[in-house]
Amino acid sequence: MTAPLFTELGLLPLHFRRVTMALRLLRELLDSPESELAKLTLDVCVDLHSGKHGSWLGDIQWAVDHLPRPLGMDDVPEILKLPPDVRTYSAIQVDEMIKEVTHIAKTGLQLQIDSSYRTYLLWNRLEPLPPPNKPAHRVIFVRHYLRLRVTKHRKALTRLLLSDPPLALEQLRRADRYHPFVPRDERLCRLCGSSIESPEHAILLCEGDPDL
Repeated sequence: MTAPLFTELGLLPLHFRRVTMALRLLRELLDSPESELAKLTLDVCVDLHSGKHGSWLGDIQWAVDHLPRPLGMDDVPEILKLPPDVRTYSAIQVDEMIKEVTHIAKTGLQLQIDSSYRTYLLWNRLEPLPPPNKPAHRVIFVRHYLRLRVTKHRKALTRLLLSDPPLALEQLRRADRYHPFVPRDERLCRLCGSSIESPEHAILLCEGDPDL
C-alpha cells in the first residue's frame, strides 16, 4: 500500500498532480490577453482538439479519462469533460475541474486507508490544527508528528501509526523461513500474556511490568 506516503506527507499522487498542473496552466492561458503568443497557441490547440486531431488539450482529456478512480466511480464526471472549444470556459470552471480531480484523489486514498486493518490507527482521525481552529479531518496533510524534533521519536511514532512497530501484533504476522505465521488472537503480550500485544495495549493498558 502506498496511500500513507501521500496522506501523511500532504502530496497528491503523481497522476493527479500532473493533471492539476496542466489544468492550472490552462487557467492561466484562458486569463492571458488576446495579444499574447500563449493565447494564440491556445487557439491552435482548440482548432486541433475540435477537429479531433492530436493536441495538448486532447492529451489533458486523455490523462483525465485514465486517472485511477475509486470503486463505484466507473464513468468520468461530466465536469471533467472538456468542451470542443475550451475558450468558452472561465477560470472558475477550470478551478472546479481541479477541485474535482483533487476530490477523486482524496477519495481513493481514503478508501485504501479505510480498507486495510494495518492502518486502523489512521481511521476516522482528527488532525490537530493551529489555534483557534479545532481538530478536523484531513485526508492529505503534512502530519503533526512529522514535526517532532527528536529523530528517534519521529521514526518511532511513524512506525507505530503505519503498522511497523516492534510489537507482536505486527511482527508475528510476518512469516519467514524460521518463524511461521501466528494467528492474530495468539500474538499475545510478552509481559502480561493476557491480551494481544497491540500499540494501544502496550502503551495504555498493559500492567505486566510495574516499572514500565
